[in-house]
Amino acid sequence: MPHLRTPEQRNAMHYSVTAIDVDGRLAARSALAALRWQPGLPVAVTAAQHALVITPHEKSTHVLDRQGHLRLPATARHLTRLKAGDRLLLAASLDLLLAYPVAVVDAMVLAYHLGAPR
Repeated sequence: MPHLRTPEQRNAMHYSVTAIDVDGRLAARSALAALRWQPGLPVAVTAAQHALVITPHEKSTHVLDRQGHLRLPATARHLTRLKAGDRLLLAASLDLLLAYPVAVVDAMVLAYHLGAPR
């Protein structure tokens, strides 16, 4: 049985998994509810290290739609090579939403466990 590292501290992160629809939208209601983000909120979407960083940004032209969906801008989707049907792990905390493609999650999990003491 492999030895698993114990997290050093518990964090107040909310996790969910969602897919990107054909219009680039995420039906990420539980993550957005955890952040208390409302429809109409302007957000900045930034591609960083094969993931997306989403934060409120009052001057952004990207907003949560009336149904509370987040539409990922085409430029951000292209930079991270995301397409319709791809699944993302969402991590929400404070005023920050992180979106990780499944391939990135796979790499993080393997790196975490391969680096665990034996």
